[in-house]
Amino acid sequence: RQMVNFGLQYRDFAILSRTRRALKPITSTCKEHKIPHTSSASVSSKPLQQTKEVQDILAYLRLLISDNDKAFERVLNVPRRGLGSSILKILRNFAMDRGRSLVRIARKLAKSQMPVRGVNPSHRRNLKKFIDLLDKMREDFNSKSVRD
Repeated sequence: RQMVNFGLQYRDFAILSRTRRALKPITSTCKEHKIPHTSSASVSSKPLQQTKEVQDILAYLRLLISDNDKAFERVLNVPRRGLGSSILKILRNFAMDRGRSLVRIARKLAKSQMPVRGVNPSHRRNLKKFIDLLDKMREDFNSKSVRD
């Protein structure tokens, strides 16, 4: 609650836990203090590590380390950014034809003005924003400490 007084919003926070049992006191404290919250643990019967949210976070972390195609495919449109299956199919085809990673092909396509069937200016803009986000995350990951 104190952090909210400093201008942060509740949506700026996330609590990760290895077990559902550890979330129970946190959830009850949030309820007690009328702090808005959601818990993927209460929605799903899957182990926490297998929930979509955790898998998405892990995919983003994999992308910080390398141009991981599987991770890229998972988070290309998470959150939704207008880069669905049709763009992914185009990127896959280009990557296979050229023997390159999806991230590298996406970066080239985002920067290029070369017309590509099925890719409109909105796709390029959204792809560029996504690539810029990945680059910024990698820069922060490589230059900042955990304390920052």
